Amino acid sequence: MNKTIVKILFAILLPIFINSCSEKDYGGADSSLIPNIDNYKNMFSINVVSDSNYVTFNLNAPDVYPIWSYNDGTSNVVSTINGLSQIVHPAGTYTVTAKVANKYGISSGSVTLTYTLTKDFIDKNLFKYLCGSTGSSTKQWVWNSTVDGHFGCGPDASNPTGWWSCGANGKAGVGMYDDIFTFGYAGSGLSGAYTYDPGVGGTIYVNAGCSFNPFNAFNPHNNNDYQATVALQNTTWAFKYEGKDLYLTFPANTLVGYVPNIETYNTPKFKILSLTDNKLSMACYNGSIAWKYEFTPKK
Repeated sequence: MNKTIVKILFAILLPIFINSCSEKDYGGADSSLIPNIDNYKNMFSINVVSDSNYVTFNLNAPDVYPIWSYNDGTSNVVSTINGLSQIVHPAGTYTVTAKVANKYGISSGSVTLTYTLTKDFIDKNLFKYLCGSTGSSTKQWVWNSTVDGHFGCGPDASNPTGWWSCGANGKAGVGMYDDIFTFGYAGSGLSGAYTYDPGVGGTIYVNAGCSFNPFNAFNPHNNNDYQATVALQNTTWAFKYEGKDLYLTFPANTLVGYVPNIETYNTPKFKILSLTDNKLSMACYNGSIAWKYEFTPKK
């Protein structure tokens, strides 16, 4: 009996369901109601907070929503958020393409908006980690020699120990672990003072392939890395963004504890892998090989 009742109810209700979805209730896609971008060109705005590089994209129109398209430094981004906000670290002029849309469709045209950031934005904590304070201060670092992987090489800066990773104290006695790296900050700007102290031994460790001056005179040319006598060096350091990657940069010929190749000697630039109060991990890359450097605060 129960099955009979179900069949009767189905027969009664089916016409009701069909009528509720009849064509007369479906409006369809009306192309004339798709928004025209020309009507909204003056309703877009980009707000930039210069002190923090905080950027907000807005569309002041209640009947449509925006479609933003832009590159964030590493990939292409598409978003429909009205009031989309983000921090953009590198300085530069940026382009954003915007469309408008509603339930009937997306505008066939678009508008191009631009905004300019006059300086890189660096998290203030990074200055504190590197130099000891966001005010005027200095901090000394040494090789993090007691941990595995403090030094090594690999195929690129994202995998700088992929080919070889130095074990704890693996380079004792070659003039590396007495080096002292001092970073100073005056409390403003994106750079500061840097001092390289070769330590009591007065030498820096150099890759066997480095046969250029001023190191060539110390190279035994036996395919082994070697030590070269150098003097204490006073120069500068700077933070620099490239896309979303933050780099620690130095003037040409700055010494940073190991000389791997002429490219790094001529253009010392290190991608920061990690920077905390207790660790500075970074890598240089000349297009063929990356080298990892990991420092810890001097005690």
